[in-house]
Amino acid sequence: MALYTNDSKERVRDAVDMVDLVSSRVELKRAGANRLTGLCPFHDERSPSFGINPAEKVYHCFGCQASGDAFTFVMETEGVDFKGALEHLADRYKVTLELEDEDPQAAERRKRRERLLEAGVAEDRLTRIAAPIGLDLGGLTAEETALSIMAEVVAVRNGREGGRLSTATGRIHEVGA
Repeated sequence: MALYTNDSKERVRDAVDMVDLVSSRVELKRAGANRLTGLCPFHDERSPSFGINPAEKVYHCFGCQASGDAFTFVMETEGVDFKGALEHLADRYKVTLELEDEDPQAAERRKRRERLLEAGVAEDRLTRIAAPIGLDLGGLTAEETALSIMAEVVAVRNGREGGRLSTATGRIHEVGA
């Protein structure tokens, strides 16, 4: 599968005018040398708790804790995924996106992660358990280990009897097995 190059992503990030992007949704007012504030587009409020730092190209709301960069802002306001946000910003700021072929192993890891997310495993859970957990599963990275464990958990949750995690093997075993 072809993916957009990291260089393309960085060129888009560099081309984005955060003030222009956010002001299309939020009326911004200067609040210091390098900060603009306005009413948050993610929740109802009467006094501004939403701000952007145009130099760092980030936003944060002290009311609802929403924060991120230009890609996150587009994803949240337009309801698109990262690829959609990248394409939207590239089109808006006239940046040409380049494609590259994905490494087959990376493609398999991405597909496993997408299947887990579709099965209802929260992204933050995948991130939390991706830290080294001391299991030796044949040279897998911490993230691959976590994804393998989560895949087993999802399988148990979706039909097999409840299971238990063997810390020796890192596998979920059916009750009574």
